[in-house]
Amino acid sequence: MRSIADMAGVNVSTVSRVLRQRPANSDSEVAQEIRRLADQLGYRPDVWAASLRSRRTHALGVVVTRLTDVVMAAVYESIEQHAQSRGYLAVGGSSGDDPEQQRRRIEHYLDRRFDGLLIGDAHLEAPFLDELAERNVPFILFNRSSGSHPSVTWDDEVGGAIVARHFLDIGHRHIAIVNGPSYASSGVVRAKGFLDALAKEDMVLPPEMVINAGFDAAAGRRAARELLAMRPRPTAIFAVNDYSAIGVMGVIRDERLEVGRDIAVVGYNDITIADDLLVPLSSVRVPIDVMGRTAIEMILARMDGEAVASRRLTPYLVVRDSSRGRLER
Repeated sequence: MRSIADMAGVNVSTVSRVLRQRPANSDSEVAQEIRRLADQLGYRPDVWAASLRSRRTHALGVVVTRLTDVVMAAVYESIEQHAQSRGYLAVGGSSGDDPEQQRRRIEHYLDRRFDGLLIGDAHLEAPFLDELAERNVPFILFNRSSGSHPSVTWDDEVGGAIVARHFLDIGHRHIAIVNGPSYASSGVVRAKGFLDALAKEDMVLPPEMVINAGFDAAAGRRAARELLAMRPRPTAIFAVNDYSAIGVMGVIRDERLEVGRDIAVVGYNDITIADDLLVPLSSVRVPIDVMGRTAIEMILARMDGEAVASRRLTPYLVVRDSSRGRLER
């Protein structure tokens, strides 16, 4: 920094002030010259020294269920980009949806003095989150909610209700749902919205038509085999995740039935391949980038001591061939 100051003919304090600020179109000629010299000399700021002065590492720890899940990977990518735009490094890792692995990863972040946490794998029963709150660790939940902890989620109750109304509108009355695991708020709330919307039309699903499974294709296949063995079998199936919906569609084809004509299927999340499947999948689309941006805004506000309220983002249904036609009676 001394070399830059000497070459620019200014004080070291001036160089320090300019390099701490982001480049702007309104930079003075002196500021532009300082930045040019810094680039020429390969200057890099001492991040650790800066963190000692500010008492912040400008690092955020992110936990997701699995980075192989394209939805979680996309949300993490959005978090990473928006964190970087605010001068923070977002470091992500997966827990496999295991609370013990979640705890180990979070403690790893805290051992390295990360400033805040973004947690995307919360369970409905989550004593460790209560412990973090008692320790005054700033964190935000995303994708799932738990207790009263601040979160940004999609409005999954609305999403489930949209699917129920869609099935009713196209003439279905024998309806089933392939739910997620009972510990995940996302699936639980989607199912609630779906079932409540049916109840408003005086429809109550038999218990055997509501199957708690998982969020992967294998779980969808297992659930679909159970459902298709029932008589009467369902004519419409809501899978609370696109991957489980793909598993459901595979079993329908195995049974030599036609997806969309014999049995309508709707998924959730609208993953990128939904439109490219053999039978394009109807799915509830969620605003992934908005979730990442909102999560960053919320954690930075919380780190600054502000009270943060939970946010719910509105989804909408994209209708494709898997549920496009009316039920043929």
